[in-house]
Amino acid sequence: MFLPTRRYFLATSRVVRQLNSISRSPVLGHLTSSIRGLPTLRAFEAQSDVTAEFEALTDINTAARFTTGGINWWFAATLNWVQQGKFWVRTRNAKTLSI
Repeated sequence: MFLPTRRYFLATSRVVRQLNSISRSPVLGHLTSSIRGLPTLRAFEAQSDVTAEFEALTDINTAARFTTGGINWWFAATLNWVQQGKFWVRTRNAKTLSI
C-alpha cells in the first residue's frame, strides 16, 4: 500500500512543484521590473495598474503554493492512516493469539 501511494505522491508532487516554479517566475520578474521602473511608474501615476497586475500574478502563485501544501498534507494523512491500519492489524492479531 505504501509504494503505490508514494509513486502517486511523487508524480503529483513533481508536477505541482513545477507549476509552482512556473508561476513564481512572473511574480519575481514583475517585482524586479517594478522596482527598477519606480520613478517612471510614479511619473505616469501607474501605481494602481502595476499593483493590480502584481496581485493577479501573486494570486496565481498562491494557488499553486496552496496546492503543494494540500498534496503534502494528503500524503502525510495517508501515511498516518496506513500506519495506524498496520498497528491496528498487529494489535488485533496479537490479542487474538494471546487469548
